[in-house]
Amino acid sequence: NELIWDIEEVKQKLSWLILKENGLISLHCYYTGLYQLVKAVYPNKNIDPWELKNSEVPNGTWEYESNRINSVKWLVEKSGCEFNKVDRRTFGKYGLSKLLSKYYCDSSKKAIIGAFPEVQDTPQIREIF
Repeated sequence: NELIWDIEEVKQKLSWLILKENGLISLHCYYTGLYQLVKAVYPNKNIDPWELKNSEVPNGTWEYESNRINSVKWLVEKSGCEFNKVDRRTFGKYGLSKLLSKYYCDSSKKAIIGAFPEVQDTPQIREIF
């Protein structure tokens, strides 16, 4: 049984369990996380760690403001939600709960404004509690 997936399927489906079921668990000896493995296999693809559904974001990722901003922008795009509809559940659904709690005091409004400062004084953002 071959794993013939495009990059979007890899982002959604890849897990250590899948690798184990396909006799590839030994890769865990060489790569501490799925993100490192995916980057090694797809060196020319622009993949961010928060895009992998079944992988933890590597330590230190959120220390860079650019990663925090890019992940919130990705979340808004991926969820298809209007700014005022993005809440803690949305962050949780897309694996960004730790980011929200640690860097934005559990406030989706602060995260949205951090990524999209231009919306700070709009009626749409004022609707967020």
